[in-house]
This record gives sequence, structure tokens and C-alpha cells, in this order.
Amino acid sequence: MKTLMVLTCLISLHAFAEDIDFKAESIIENQCVAANRPDQCSLKKIPYSDNSFLVMGPYTYAEISSELITPLPHGEEEKRLRKWYIAFSHSNDNVQMVTGHKDWNEGDDFGFTSGTEIKVGAILDQTYDVGVALIGELYTTPVGAVKNSEGHIVGTYSNQYFRNKTNLEFFISNAHQGKLHFWDARIGLVNVSSDESLSILDGSWQQRMIHKFMNSTGLPKVLTYTNVNDQQSTQWGTYFSALWGMQKTLKINKRLDLVVKSTAGVTVSSLKNDSSIKSLTGADLRMKLNDNYKVGVGIELIQTKHSAGLLKEIAGKVFVEGKQNDFVLKASQYKGHLMNNVSYNGPNLYTGNIDTIYTLQIKHYLEPK
Repeated sequence: MKTLMVLTCLISLHAFAEDIDFKAESIIENQCVAANRPDQCSLKKIPYSDNSFLVMGPYTYAEISSELITPLPHGEEEKRLRKWYIAFSHSNDNVQMVTGHKDWNEGDDFGFTSGTEIKVGAILDQTYDVGVALIGELYTTPVGAVKNSEGHIVGTYSNQYFRNKTNLEFFISNAHQGKLHFWDARIGLVNVSSDESLSILDGSWQQRMIHKFMNSTGLPKVLTYTNVNDQQSTQWGTYFSALWGMQKTLKINKRLDLVVKSTAGVTVSSLKNDSSIKSLTGADLRMKLNDNYKVGVGIELIQTKHSAGLLKEIAGKVFVEGKQNDFVLKASQYKGHLMNNVSYNGPNLYTGNIDTIYTLQIKHYLEPK
């Protein structure tokens, strides 16, 4: 029955569009209510050129034709169909950068210790999110570390062996349209090295600059490490990832809504141990403050199956959504087996536990959403 109703509506809309395009004059004659005035009509609903509202009659045929073919002002159509943005994200295991308190047991600054992503993209026709992302990650271990009887390191170290992982990624997704089903696809080039040949693109360079910046301001002081080349070979590879998901927005009241989401995806990489299967289940509770801002909290449960085992992640976040700027602060905790795709991707060297990762995300639209 529902299918029949949908088909009936589609057929009716199609017929109406054909009438407007090819039989406008006959429609006006048929709809005319002015006594014996074929040149005037009280047609109640005429689609405007941008399809955003309806024009009310009475209008002459010439006036209606003019309304239908009048283009939008120069540049307005492009703005409606394409909205550019830039996004920045930084992840770190060093709790000192968040709280100002140094505690190696809560973040040893080794293993996966720093990750930065810069993204440039556009929302096309309020449906497709397309763009390019540059991702730099840093994995480290101390040089000459001393261990206790439990196998955990003791002391503080400023010299470190390191591996940079750098990704150049192209992506496309239709999740932005908000429909029940959506997909996301990515293809990229990946480099893993023990030098800084890519300069500003390398995670080790980014870490050094961030630490120097913190030490030059009133922010908490952090160690500036000396990176030591471990003489491992440089690796290049390619990868492809795709996911399919479902999302639903549940309206609670005028100000509150709940967004629930579930995804399943796969990454296939030419690098050893770099492929994985991932699932995610999450929910965001959003509150509208006014016409310009929304605030909210969210939770995500993520499982990643890879060559070394299964990694479980639970992430909590708080966020602010504005007309042109979005901000997210997220904390992720892990349990299970870390991927062994990059050297030094291990747990906290002082405790043996996997460190919590803190992430700050900032997204800026070049014009209001």
C-alpha cells in the first residue's frame, strides 16, 4: 500500500512538472477563474526557480513564464550547491596537554603519541561530502630505556626512536544528507619512515613544533624530544576503505534530539598488517540553544579486527555546532590488541595499559551552513 502511494505521488509530480514545462498555456486556460479572461489566471501554486517556495497568483502567462525562467543572482546557485570547509584534528596521549598535570602513568608520550589531520572538503548539493585529507601520525619508543622487574620502564627520557606514518587520502560520503542509509569511501597513499623527509607532513616534525609552542607560552611545559633514526627502511603503499551505515534522528522535543548511528567497514592496504575490519555504534544527544548554536554529548563503541587480534574502543565526546564553526573534544579508551602495522605502536611503557587518546576537532565552513 505504501509503495502504491509513493508511486502515485511520483507519477502526479512528474505529470505536474511536464505540464509546467510543456503545457503551461493550457494549464493557465484551465485554471482561469477570471470571467472570460484567458490572459489572466489565479493559479494558486507555481514553483519558483530555486524550488524553495511557491508563488501565488493571479499572474498572466507572460509573468508566470518569467518567474519560472528567472535565474538566481550571480553566484547564489553555486553557494547553494557547494559549501567549502577546512577541518583540523589533533590527537595526543599526553594528558599533560589537557590537564596541565604531568603523569606518565596516564600518558607516557610514547607508542602512538601524536596525530594531526588537515582536511579540505565541500558539501555538494547538501548530499555529498568530498575532499582530501592529510594525516600525520607519530609512533615512538625511548632510547636506552631502563626497566624494572615487572618489565616497565622507569625514569624520564628525551631521546626517542620514531616512525612516521603519513597518509594522503581522498574521500567521498553521502552521510551529510541525513538519510537512513549512507556510505563512505576513501582511497589513499601511505608512507612509513624513520626520517623527516616529508618535513611539515611528518608527525615527528609536528610534535616538535607543538611542544616548542607550548614551552614558549604560558601553557604547561613539556619535553622536547631528540628524534633518533632507527635505520628501518621506508615503506610506501596504497589503501582503500569503504563503509556502509545507518543513521536516525529522533526528535525528543523542540530543543532536544537524539542521533543514533551504526556502521560497518573494511580497509584493504598494500602494507603488511595494515588492513582491518571495523564496526561502530554511537549516539549523540543534541540541544538547540538558539538559531545559531547547538551543544551536545555523544558516545561511540568501536571494534577493530586486524592481524594481531581485536581492539575495543569506547569514546566519549562533547561538542558545539555553529553556523560556520564546529568544535569537538573527545576521549578514547582502549582494551585488547593494538595493530602491529607500525613499529612502537604499543601500550604505556610505565604501566602496560593502553593510554587514553584525547582528540580536538575544529571545522570551519567558509560560509554559513
